[in-house]
Amino acid sequence: MDVFDLLEQDEVWVDVHGTEHDISDMEPRYVGNVIRFMERKAQALINGYAWSMVKTTSMPGADTHAFDVVTAAFGAELDEMYRDPVAWLRELPLMKALNERLAASE
Repeated sequence: MDVFDLLEQDEVWVDVHGTEHDISDMEPRYVGNVIRFMERKAQALINGYAWSMVKTTSMPGADTHAFDVVTAAFGAELDEMYRDPVAWLRELPLMKALNERLAASE
């Protein structure tokens, strides 16, 4: 699972060994550790996300209006991502699910 796919889903955390952990079954302490890890690594996660986004998007021809629209959308998204990486990360499905799991355990 690449960074884009991981961050855009809300069911599992995949650890450094590639083991999938159902978020609903994760212990609160582990969830908190994962959240803190992701916040510390926000810049690297965003770099991986952006790379996945770029490499998987089929671009229209360079001399078209569609190309201008797509590149402008990429630029706007990248600006938002890099302006405040942690805030941007918190809005993604995985981070929302982790935070909801942590809140439910309190």
